[in-house]
Amino acid sequence: WGLWRARQHVADVLGKAFGTRPDVSDADEMLPYKVAVFGFLAGFIYSVVWLNQLGMSIPIACFLIAGVFAIYIGVSRIVAEAGLPFVRAPMTSQVLVYYSIGSVNMSLPTMTAIAQTYGPLSEIKSTFTPAFVQAGKLAEVFRSWHRGLGWSIMAAAAVGVVISLVYTIYLGFDVGTRQFTNGWWFGRVGSTIPYNETMVKIRNPFGPDPERLTFFVIGSALMFMFMTLRSKLPWWPVHPLGFMLSYSWPARAIVCSMFIVWVIKSVMMWVGGSELYRKGQPFFLGMIIGVATGVVIAMGVDFIWFPYAGHHIYGID
Repeated sequence: WGLWRARQHVADVLGKAFGTRPDVSDADEMLPYKVAVFGFLAGFIYSVVWLNQLGMSIPIACFLIAGVFAIYIGVSRIVAEAGLPFVRAPMTSQVLVYYSIGSVNMSLPTMTAIAQTYGPLSEIKSTFTPAFVQAGKLAEVFRSWHRGLGWSIMAAAAVGVVISLVYTIYLGFDVGTRQFTNGWWFGRVGSTIPYNETMVKIRNPFGPDPERLTFFVIGSALMFMFMTLRSKLPWWPVHPLGFMLSYSWPARAIVCSMFIVWVIKSVMMWVGGSELYRKGQPFFLGMIIGVATGVVIAMGVDFIWFPYAGHHIYGID
């Protein structure tokens, strides 16, 4: 939906990149359109080739990466529009691939390769695009930062990838990867699920799942309808993002807290109106900042006094 609404802008970007629209200006963008377009194409091709070398067939690799980009764009849209600090995607691209194509139509190397992708291509920590969206907002506010901010992000990403790879390998040899975390999910359950589930799919092959695909189509149609109504009718009360987020685990875990906040806000608006609401904002923002500060302090304590051990201080388990 978002890409369709931005189709004219996308056409201008492609025209500028391929030289058919030299009149289009990209002076106010974080990166030149040519760098953005050809960088995207190069990254997509590299990802497909890398997955193919891992053992995955090229059509499945293209489908998987396309699903990853679709999910990343959707999550970025949620963060940008809802103002949330971060969001967990309601599904992974691997699930989309499996139940759209069926394990019976995949080779063993392809399924084994898919199991290896849950680390770098998941629905939680690897969803990095919302941070770029926030950076884009900064560039919009501070217009003099536009081009410099784009190149700075690219440089920081490159340095971060190199450092994280080198340090992860070093820690693996120094303390052992089993010591990376003592959490029940990453340390025991989550790290084995992709491989165990792959073995189940290999031993019990299945075709495309019509029930899941039907729900996928119905959900897509409802989402399209909600977004259309919201764009055409200013009074439309149902926000489409709620429909998308309602199934994710964090949303289900904090739904009670969300209703409590809703009640508090409604009472404040009823008692004191917008003036009381504005006066109360610093208090509630302070609560959020206090939680974040506590997490940072606890991380510092773990880093200094409990190296290679630490404690589970933040998360929804």
